[in-house]
Amino acid sequence: MAQLWKVVGGAESNGIIVRAGHELASEAEATRLATDAIVKELELCESRLNYQLVSGTGPAKGWVSTTVRGNDLLIKEGFVEEKTTISATSNESAEEKVSEDEINASAEELTEEEKEALRNYTEKFRETRDGRQEGYNRRSFPWNTGQP
Repeated sequence: MAQLWKVVGGAESNGIIVRAGHELASEAEATRLATDAIVKELELCESRLNYQLVSGTGPAKGWVSTTVRGNDLLIKEGFVEEKTTISATSNESAEEKVSEDEINASAEELTEEEKEALRNYTEKFRETRDGRQEGYNRRSFPWNTGQP
């Protein structure tokens, strides 16, 4: 899973400075990374972030500072599951671009395997230690006789 970051700084200056390399002295990109852009973390080294642009405007890749003088320029936004596919003609893997809709949908949907595990858990929860299916007949519920 890759960490996502949201740009929160640079509102007064039309975004934050993006550099080609890790060092602060490296060449700055011509455009800035816009406020509210979402980026995927490729590498984090101290307070410098190597990113890939997911949404918003700015350079597709580069290095930015996460904080300046104690103020956050980027904040952690969440995670994205990285999907890879393997080509039938070669052993190279290629990353697929994951949209924000896919990220939100995957968090809400249960797979059939997860649904089955939940059903099995609830069935097991109803069993007593000797295997009888008494439902919720516990000492807390003396009025429940277990009879339909």
